[in-house]
Amino acid sequence: MAWAYVISSSDRESFKRCRRAWDLGSRVRQNYEPVKPMRVFSFDRAIHDALAVYYFPGMWEWNRAIVLPLVLEGFLKSMTKQRNKYANEQELSSEENESWNEHLKLGENILKQYFAWAPTVDRFAPIQVETEFEVNIPDPQRPGQDLTVTESVPILPIRYRGRIDLLVVDQHNGYWLLDHRLAVQRWEDTDHLSLDELGVSYCWALENFYPGMKIAGTIYNELYIDTRHGHGTTAKVNLATRDDEETKHEKSPTVQNRRIYLQAIREPDPFINQQGNEFFRRTQIPRKRNEIENFGTQIVQEAMDIVNPGTWLYPNPSVENCSSCVFRRPCIAMNQGSDAGSILEISYRKRDEEQVEEGRLGGSTWSIDRGAMPPGWRRKQ
Repeated sequence: MAWAYVISSSDRESFKRCRRAWDLGSRVRQNYEPVKPMRVFSFDRAIHDALAVYYFPGMWEWNRAIVLPLVLEGFLKSMTKQRNKYANEQELSSEENESWNEHLKLGENILKQYFAWAPTVDRFAPIQVETEFEVNIPDPQRPGQDLTVTESVPILPIRYRGRIDLLVVDQHNGYWLLDHRLAVQRWEDTDHLSLDELGVSYCWALENFYPGMKIAGTIYNELYIDTRHGHGTTAKVNLATRDDEETKHEKSPTVQNRRIYLQAIREPDPFINQQGNEFFRRTQIPRKRNEIENFGTQIVQEAMDIVNPGTWLYPNPSVENCSSCVFRRPCIAMNQGSDAGSILEISYRKRDEEQVEEGRLGGSTWSIDRGAMPPGWRRKQ
């Protein structure tokens, strides 16, 4: 029995991008996934897994010479795990094997360059890494109560779920959310980062997840990927190393008392701060109080649309939306009035019950919201 109606960050994104794809794939709707994996690996996921090790709070004060091999090992394990999962369903082609090996070299090269650059700009201490949150959405019409599914029996609170890459505290005791991103062929437009709805939603969620906490803003940590250059060149490594040599005597990593409830010494500067080189860029965007609070109103409106059983389900085809969509075949069949059910029966399956990924290095898995599982809880076998 469900104890809450959980809207994930991916649900919000899918719902607003294409309601038909959302209806087919969301766990709260039809919950379909392809029988065969669509790709051998996610390079983005593997880089995230490696950086989760690099910024693991328990190892932040360790000598980096000890940490860096562990980071590379984490990247290799992630890539290998994903490849093995794919191979369990279908055999890899020679092209897929070659692509996997190329990306393995590419990732190792990028990470080694990042190791040289990051200490020159990391002016914070990590608090939590790869943290999952699940937070009840307050009901603006009933102060002190949570938004619920209309006429649900039993009453189901509506929750918002997501995962942050990194929560850090700066030298002024200000909290920031850090978002790792791969920039493929070009940097993200700064205005697009300022308008990043997901980043604002996570600021709002963490402030509700930890009552009393104030999030200063979002730090976007971009790693540039130029596929034309294959797995990198010596010049790239040398550039990152040179930047480190020029600044290592001027700056040193900030060491903080890693507590969740610190009070900032001062408000963050109200302007965007951006720094980097040809291959890495760090953009720090402060979030205003109104910006975060306004999202609270927005997510209520979205949630009521999502849980409404009468919500219209229509496709929103575009090159951007359809190029990576796993439901193109049944969608085309629906448009043509053909039998999409047979396609779904043969090529798709219902997902298993969602499993919490316990033991992820540096991660946090349980909500601390009302009705949440207490710390130290373990499922009885």
